[in-house]
Amino acid sequence: MRLVSELRTRWRLLPAADRRWLVEAWPQCAPGGPAIPEVPAPERRRLDLWITRDPLFAPAH
Repeated sequence: MRLVSELRTRWRLLPAADRRWLVEAWPQCAPGGPAIPEVPAPERRRLDLWITRDPLFAPAH
């Protein structure tokens, strides 16, 4: 729940590419989505793919 709250609070500060990815992969987390307690977890497979492709997470792999 905290992650969704943080994303919505800082939505305008996120790079456009990140906002597009979130809207595509986890649309419920975007502003205007359902109440925070009702937001389901993101699809695990899509999240894993993003993590393996994003250079930010490269040191962890």
